[in-house]
Amino acid sequence: ADLGKYQEAITYYDKALASNSRDLSALNGKGIALHSLGKNKEAIGYFEKVLSISRNDTDALNEKGLALYYLDRDEEAITYYDKVLAINPNDQDALYNKGLALHFLGKYDEAIKYYDKVLAIDSTNTGALNRKGSALSNLNRDEEAITYYDKVLAINPGYYDSLYNKGLALDYLGKYEEAITYYDKVLVINTNDTDALTNKGLVLYNLNRDEEAITYYDKVLAINSSDD
Repeated sequence: ADLGKYQEAITYYDKALASNSRDLSALNGKGIALHSLGKNKEAIGYFEKVLSISRNDTDALNEKGLALYYLDRDEEAITYYDKVLAINPNDQDALYNKGLALHFLGKYDEAIKYYDKVLAIDSTNTGALNRKGSALSNLNRDEEAITYYDKVLAINPGYYDSLYNKGLALDYLGKYEEAITYYDKVLVINTNDTDALTNKGLVLYNLNRDEEAITYYDKVLAINSSDD
């Protein structure tokens, strides 16, 4: 359904661009729709058209950065977020996206600084809270990480990534029974989450519940064989 929605949007933007090829809103919109379809290289072309007309368009700068990020060009993506932040140091999207790019470059301490900047503006930003927790976990600060997942879950009890990440952090801390409750919450939402199934199997194994563990590995194998 979403794919159809984005294709429909592209048709709409194409009509707008046929009557005015310099329509910034339509150029940005088409770029975002292409990005949403996973066509990031094509999307970049449209953001570049916007920037050739208006080089300080923060939407296009942010979106070009995001498209580069999805192409695993994180260092390059950061240069575009920096351009946005030079124009507006409090741009939440650029702050968050820069944090994300630093995170995936393994620069966890630096990433946390940018998540903190987002949270200074909006303390309830669930994306930044969850990602800060994840970065803390990457730094082996799992107890602290859990406090951030808890903040997310207080705002949105069904926040998928935080449920999974809290399970993982509890797992790392050896709190296996508690970890299972969070993997189970993930599996209520998506019974085919192979990461949660595998991790639940490993936790059961660590609890010497081998027969039960095998049933979870079997579920993963069944899912993977049906995907082939």
